[in-house]
Amino acid sequence: QRDREHKATEGRVLNELKRLKIKKYYEEPTLHPIVVQKRLKNGTVKSVNSFRVQVKRRADIIVADKLLDGVCVFITNHIERQGRGFKVNPRKVIRAYRDKTKIEDVFKNVKSFLKIRPFFVNTEKHVKAVYTICILAYFLNKFLANQRKAVGEKDYLNSKELYAPFKNIDFVTLFDRISGEIVTKSVELPEETRSILEKIGMLHVASSQ
Repeated sequence: QRDREHKATEGRVLNELKRLKIKKYYEEPTLHPIVVQKRLKNGTVKSVNSFRVQVKRRADIIVADKLLDGVCVFITNHIERQGRGFKVNPRKVIRAYRDKTKIEDVFKNVKSFLKIRPFFVNTEKHVKAVYTICILAYFLNKFLANQRKAVGEKDYLNSKELYAPFKNIDFVTLFDRISGEIVTKSVELPEETRSILEKIGMLHVASSQ
């Protein structure tokens, strides 16, 4: 572990509050310097400069927003009349917005863990391709989260920690010039990573191919 910097740590706290869309309910974070000691494998003790973070709630804003909690308003430009009502009735408007929200939530989830460049597509074929990539990534992400949750771990679905234990998995490719055989295998796995892969039944992903 390394020493924490004040500005970087404060920035991470603020970014997390923004990501969760709750920043307006909290004051600016206050960081109190602390020293954390950790014993290394060789027996020595290392001191790390860190911070105890304190974030106070804005009670007045929370109380005001509670008055509108549960209130949902749908705004539409479908004002064409049909008989005594509208051509697009309120029930259809609500259903359309809710379906749209479900799709947006899926894409927000995908963007939270998948680092990809923006897609600029306009043909039906390309739109379907982008949609397929995103949906496949979403289901793979949800599958992994469910696998970890099923073995007694917490729900990592929307957490950056979902892939943290697997970041140290590296593969090397070996080529035999005589036989022409190509073998891909992982380097030695950290014990924590191996243990998690075994628990969720995915140790085979790090085996030789």
